[in-house]
Amino acid sequence: MSEPVKTVEEPTTRIPREPIGVWSTLELGLAGGILAGLGFLLGECLITALLGGSLASPLRLPATLLFGPAALGSFFPTARAVFAGAGIDLLSSALLGVAWVSVVVRMPWAWSRPLVLLPLGLLYGALLWLFGPLILGALAFPQVAVTDFLWNGVVGHAVFFGGTLAAATHLLRPDAVAR
Repeated sequence: MSEPVKTVEEPTTRIPREPIGVWSTLELGLAGGILAGLGFLLGECLITALLGGSLASPLRLPATLLFGPAALGSFFPTARAVFAGAGIDLLSSALLGVAWVSVVVRMPWAWSRPLVLLPLGLLYGALLWLFGPLILGALAFPQVAVTDFLWNGVVGHAVFFGGTLAAATHLLRPDAVAR
């Protein structure tokens, strides 16, 4: 008489597809995106000032989406360009923040590790610059060609937007409070 073969079931640990819910993803993306947009604006203005330009210059470029190339001219009201540019920048930053968080929450290997999240944020910012202002912007809006491609381009987008977005996402995520 032989003994019945015992099958040992290994416990399965399921990694949730999303560590946070849809509304939390939306909230975190909006908050992180707005903080990244503010960091981007401050960084761009600082870079421009250090390069000898006007503090309002980085805000004039997004204002051209509403007012056309005229927003780049010195005769165009600075306040109008600044408010329109800041609004467009923060709105697009909020949307890009939601897109970022929607993807990153599905990466459990990166979600809670800042040393993985930061390089991903830098890459995200650089890719945004590559496909946004560099390719699509230059095709649709020729005035984009007036920007400095190194400092106000890839460095500004990667470091000031992507880096800030990764840091904000890591620090603001719901499980960060529980640590």
